[in-house]
Amino acid sequence: MNPLVSIIINNYNYADYLGAAIESALSQSYSNIEVIVVDDGSTDSSRAIIAHYGDRILPILKSNGGQASAFNAGFAASRGEFICFLDSDDVLIRDRVSIELQALINSPDAGWSYHQLSFIDKAGLPLAQSPEPLPEAIYRFDFRQEMQQGTLNHIPLPLPGTDGYLYRRSHLQQILPMPEGEGVSLNDSYLQYASFALSKGIALTAQLHQQRIHGNNSFTLRRDRAKVKLRAKIHLLSAYWLRANFPEIHRYTDKLFSVGLGLSWKTGGIAPNYQELPEKYCTSLPLLDRIKIYTRAIYYFLKP
Repeated sequence: MNPLVSIIINNYNYADYLGAAIESALSQSYSNIEVIVVDDGSTDSSRAIIAHYGDRILPILKSNGGQASAFNAGFAASRGEFICFLDSDDVLIRDRVSIELQALINSPDAGWSYHQLSFIDKAGLPLAQSPEPLPEAIYRFDFRQEMQQGTLNHIPLPLPGTDGYLYRRSHLQQILPMPEGEGVSLNDSYLQYASFALSKGIALTAQLHQQRIHGNNSFTLRRDRAKVKLRAKIHLLSAYWLRANFPEIHRYTDKLFSVGLGLSWKTGGIAPNYQELPEKYCTSLPLLDRIKIYTRAIYYFLKP
């Protein structure tokens, strides 16, 4: 079995790192791949770097629409039976595709998998904050019933960002295209939770990609107010669209929305362009459900 794997790189003004990301995709030990680079309206030299690779990659040059729109455009252009995404400031290890693909092939009832990562600095050197490598193992699990009941308590390994996942095309077709127009906020959480709701999955302890920490994304390792505020917005938006598109997990999205609402209050209130979300989310809900959402939100607002 030698299925085509699509590696979709999404880029916006990361010319300093884009070449390394493309090289890591093209250098995979697994050879049956296509590399798609979606440039989301960059104003730096990214497009000159993309042009340098000629027909070794499939370029998609679009106006700026946010990461969700880049995901949608890349997936629409892809042909692979299996799909993975890569942020343009990160890099894959050489055996990333071969290791995770084989694990997913060996689990035919799983729609997706994820792996662990390590951190590198701007120059590509390892960071001391990287997680310690774990003994080699593969976990298999099914969160569907748990999410329908409103909980998600037994995640076996830390969750990476979007580029830590490998998806079957048949699985992603149930999720993409994802809602656009909300900027970067609808990506990791939306795809993760939708995947948990739809299919069994597997988790690998292997560290198969390197996440670069630099000036524009240094909040990854921070625990400050700005990061909490961003997390609150992501929770609100993800919960809203997940409930709209996957109503079977409404008990879970109600809780997720409560967390986002409480954290928003704690960090100065909901951003002006999202002020209408609580009303839109709750308007059609029974009174008891609305009371539960706001009661939980008060708890997260008061929680130290």
